[in-house]
Amino acid sequence: MLEQMQATMNKAIASGLSVPASAPPQKACVLDKALLDLNQIREDNRLELIELLESVPGSKKCLILDPQLGGRLNHVLVEGARVLRENGVVAFRELRAEIEDDFEQYVYLCRAYPPHMFAIAKHVKASVRAGKTDKRFHVFMIPRKTFICEQFLEDELVLPYVNTGDFHLDLVAFDADVLSLELESCFHDTKIRGDPTMLEFVVQSLLKLENFFGVPRRIRGLGPSAKGVLERLARQRHKMWVLKLRERGCYMFTGELLGAKPPPPMPAEDPEGDWELMVFDRAADLVTALVTPLTYEGLIDELVGIKNSCVKLPDQDGGSVETVALNSNDALYQEIRDLNVEGLGSTLGDRAKQIRGSYDNFRSNKDASITEIHDFVKQIPGLTRNYKSLQTHINIVEKIKETTDSRDFRDRWNTERSMLEGEQSADLEDLILQQIPPMMALRFLCLQSIVAGGIRKFDFFRREIIHSYGFELLPTLHNLEKAGLLTKKDSSWMTTEVPFATVRKQLRLIVDVDAINPDDISYVSSGYAPLSCRLLQVPWTPQLLQHLPGPAFDYRPFDFKREDLVDLMKTPSSRLFSPPTATEAPLSPGGGGGGGGGGSPAASPQKKKTTLVVYFVGGVTYAEIAALRFLSKQPAFPHNIIVATTNIVNGSTFIKGLVYEIENRLQRNNNNNTTTTTTTAAAAAAAAPSPSSSSSPT
Repeated sequence: MLEQMQATMNKAIASGLSVPASAPPQKACVLDKALLDLNQIREDNRLELIELLESVPGSKKCLILDPQLGGRLNHVLVEGARVLRENGVVAFRELRAEIEDDFEQYVYLCRAYPPHMFAIAKHVKASVRAGKTDKRFHVFMIPRKTFICEQFLEDELVLPYVNTGDFHLDLVAFDADVLSLELESCFHDTKIRGDPTMLEFVVQSLLKLENFFGVPRRIRGLGPSAKGVLERLARQRHKMWVLKLRERGCYMFTGELLGAKPPPPMPAEDPEGDWELMVFDRAADLVTALVTPLTYEGLIDELVGIKNSCVKLPDQDGGSVETVALNSNDALYQEIRDLNVEGLGSTLGDRAKQIRGSYDNFRSNKDASITEIHDFVKQIPGLTRNYKSLQTHINIVEKIKETTDSRDFRDRWNTERSMLEGEQSADLEDLILQQIPPMMALRFLCLQSIVAGGIRKFDFFRREIIHSYGFELLPTLHNLEKAGLLTKKDSSWMTTEVPFATVRKQLRLIVDVDAINPDDISYVSSGYAPLSCRLLQVPWTPQLLQHLPGPAFDYRPFDFKREDLVDLMKTPSSRLFSPPTATEAPLSPGGGGGGGGGGSPAASPQKKKTTLVVYFVGGVTYAEIAALRFLSKQPAFPHNIIVATTNIVNGSTFIKGLVYEIENRLQRNNNNNTTTTTTTAAAAAAAAPSPSSSSSPT
């Protein structure tokens, strides 16, 4: 049909009609319809990057990118690399151990990771040894430079040759309702290493939101990391207020006297924004991170891998790899991305009939006037674009269905479901003995541990994992224990285990639902409602919160003085939690209705919905994003939701983030019988392929 449309367009051109060109696909999502003006964030990031490039002298600059950043820059520089070239960038390179080109100015954009500093130090040393003293190196770390990175450069004796700075690229808008920091190691760093740096990055991103949209009217939080974020946020607000007073010569908070001078005018108060904030610690709901999603977008990420809102697919000939943008620019994808896999076929079939019908109706009209022909020709670029999109998604769905219709996938879903319902899965031992991919085995083991409150045969399963997959998984098992994903049943010293059975019954997390015409968020996995999303549908009662980990917060910032809020945050007070009132509706018997989230009354048809930013610290899944979009569409739900997160995860990438890499030189290559080096990360990649991101903006 595509060829027929092209032939019609060629005839129209030959007859003198003007045909509009079809716009090329754009990787960056159009944000004009976002609930908040997210274009301000994108433009702020863009202008800062331009300022950084302008601060580097010269007209021949080599831009060296962290391999993980190229895809993110596509969502900042909507117009592509043209802006970079206009600011003196003549070459793009990927950050590697060696650099071969010869330029005067080298500009590095990289995350603040010591391994990147090691590569940069090698570049500088090679240049110094070669006697090329005219070269200049500029390192801009994302989202902020850290002391440890600068110390590393100093220890390598290259800091005098390097100009360091910040590139505050924190929140990137992947869609009109999805913002991400892309801090892949956030959960690992906060839970395993106890490093609060990632929480500081979250706080800085929240301050940026407040700078653009005002202070949220209401703030809620759940979990230890949420407490850390909100405590730091209150402290930063107070610190910024004191600095404003100092700038005006007022030192009343420091005990210094003003002398005979009259007190200076007080600075303007921070404006109250028309939005609310919910900070959610991933550790408060570990189950959802491990459950297999059954939405279209979730399955693409689970089976293929989505990176920077793009997926890499082989073309129809099976040759080169094609990068497909997955965002709301594609109207068809926006319609089907949150559908359960069971409803995809009928929806795609209906859209194919609509496109075919539009073309057939025109062809059947033999007496069409010039005006009608001209009107149809105007539609051809859109029809062509829709048809290509339809073909792309049909191909993806066919690949997905090959997996979801397989017996192995159904057995996997049944195993997960039996665990969620509280049964001790007898298949887990057999699956390990069958040597299923190691990340899948660990995923099942952690899920069983969380929902059952621990593993009874704890030592037995640890031993089976080591025997089946090698000793190099031993440190990984330790990390899983430390993060609270893997516990012993009778261990009384663990304080992070969640009594999942009680919460499951109290919140009706297991619900029978029509996956094609759902009335409950549990459709995202054909029966399990994400706990993190269900908590937005019910009042937060003390009876509920005692079964959830970490402190809970629910307060209005303008009800407290800044200094009082800082003190209250240090030791969580009941003043920072407003108990639900009697007017708030509980969860409906069907599971999907009900009232507001965390103590919000249900929205009436006359009352305007408020904008709620749900910030996940430690990662969010596409199943949760789909569930939150479903809630936003419900008339009784009082909020329109924007999802912000440190990163987007699925079960495999979540477990891989806790893997401790260790070399095993005892394993032999079966092909050439030579000693090889393998890591658990390589085994993880075999279990769940992770797509690579482009190294430069396009």
